[in-house]
Amino acid sequence: MTKKLAMATCLCALLFLGGFFLSGQSRPVVRAVRVDKGPKLDGFLDDKVWEQAVPFRDFRMAEPKPDSEPSEKTELRVIYDRDNLYLGVHCYDGEPFKISGQTMAHDAFEDEHSSDDLVRILLDPFQDKRNAYVFFVNPRGARSEGLAAGESYSLNWDGIWDARARVSKDGWNAEIRIPFKTISFKSGLEYWGLNVERDIPRKQEIIRISGTTLDSFFYNPNLASPLKGIVGVKQGRGLTIRPFGKASTVNSFELGSKYEENLDGGIDIFKNFTPNLVGAFSYNTDFAETEVDERQINLTRFPLFYPEKR
Repeated sequence: MTKKLAMATCLCALLFLGGFFLSGQSRPVVRAVRVDKGPKLDGFLDDKVWEQAVPFRDFRMAEPKPDSEPSEKTELRVIYDRDNLYLGVHCYDGEPFKISGQTMAHDAFEDEHSSDDLVRILLDPFQDKRNAYVFFVNPRGARSEGLAAGESYSLNWDGIWDARARVSKDGWNAEIRIPFKTISFKSGLEYWGLNVERDIPRKQEIIRISGTTLDSFFYNPNLASPLKGIVGVKQGRGLTIRPFGKASTVNSFELGSKYEENLDGGIDIFKNFTPNLVGAFSYNTDFAETEVDERQINLTRFPLFYPEKR
């Protein structure tokens, strides 16, 4: 009886591992191509350098019909130079006049389902399958960025990156530049993790590279596809210096009064010691830049929790 139980356990383990490896192999591979100089960021995707990229077109529908053919085509190109990673996404649309882009505010995409057409990028440069960066762009070029962990994400992280978007006669384009100095990454990896999601709200349709089942979450780095080809990049010194200042002039307009000039300023310094350890130094901190607590309405008997942001 014990021998049969052991054999059954081994068989189950083999089936589990086989399913795991098969699911890993079924994820499409995206390839990044190194170029001498990146494109001009204007949202057109017509720079000659984009022709060197390997187009990826095998997007699948995640909602409402999991793993089925999307109603609109999507094309992704990934290139990089010495300092930056570039992603170009061309979202084909048979009715471009119906493309929705209502907001221009930064970090406006808190909700999972937005009323705007949207491109979401998940980038896992650690390969720990638990943590990743997320970047959002809508057709007007409005941006959001944050950190993903497990099945959730937060927009509390603010990185230095850029994006341009433009509506064209056959859809809309998103052109994204992410400096390697902005993100932390583990050197020497064979590949990074990447997932790209397109949201078409008027059709209630979500399209992705991978993780297209009903029980899949876009913000789970474990479901990301391999991004191969990124080699020989450096994060630099990992040092960010952000000075700020204020100048004002005051006059009471009384007889004989003079203008009073006021100068004030300070500096923030951030240093990346390791991919998971960042040091910060601040002189004369500008508390006006501090994020306020999110407004919450409590209809339960449980107390609210406000994360510390100061």
